[in-house]
Amino acid sequence: MQTLTFRHQYLKNLTTKIKYLFKRSTKLLELFFPTKCLGCQIPNIFLCPSCLTQIPINQNQYCPLCLNQNQFGAVCTFCKSKNSSSWHLDGLFVTTQYQKNSLLQNTIQTMKYHHGYDIAPLLGQWMASAFLVQKNIVSYFEKFTLNPVPLHPQREHDRGYNQAFLLAKSLSEIIHLNLTDYLKRHRNTPPQAHLDRESRLKNLQNSFSLKEKTQILNKKFILVDDVCTTGSTLNECAKILKFNGAKTVWGLVLARGYCQI
Repeated sequence: MQTLTFRHQYLKNLTTKIKYLFKRSTKLLELFFPTKCLGCQIPNIFLCPSCLTQIPINQNQYCPLCLNQNQFGAVCTFCKSKNSSSWHLDGLFVTTQYQKNSLLQNTIQTMKYHHGYDIAPLLGQWMASAFLVQKNIVSYFEKFTLNPVPLHPQREHDRGYNQAFLLAKSLSEIIHLNLTDYLKRHRNTPPQAHLDRESRLKNLQNSFSLKEKTQILNKKFILVDDVCTTGSTLNECAKILKFNGAKTVWGLVLARGYCQI
């Protein structure tokens, strides 16, 4: 009993010290690398409201395959029949268009690669506002569940977080949809950004699976991610969900680099 008590106290003290060191290191980082708006450089914020409003929100949504305008970004009837065996995503809601060498690109890269943990909730709120202004969208998606696109455990460990989960969490709190984390990524594949479409598809094969003891029969999902181009990552996740019984799977992304598939 004494051994257990000692061990418990030791772990408690160790946890306290780790938290203290983390706070000190965070303060030191802030001292030497103070937070500034990525747009206008005003202090103490990653992205000020004024700069955020300069990033245009998509006023219309399009079929993710042929890019014809339609409601919410649903896959059109023609594309659904043409790609029935290879395309599993039922629609894709895109918040804004991805542009290179822009404030948006800088913001996303800071969020993902430069410890911009605090940017994700802000961008999630922005995504939610763009989502909610669409007419009749709340009633259309009221039975859906949000699920982030997973990172490989090693990559998430190295980064310290999964930005897609942080975006989804912020979205969930505002648009009042349940948040789940049913998918796992068991292959640590190279980043998709610099691959062509064919390489992207091969890169993702057998990369995702459903977590054990997860029942999703007839459930409806919205997959959340930061950026997509061809949609191959979202499509692969949708395939896994539908193979395991999901009824409908959509995607919701912060930005898309438009590329006809």
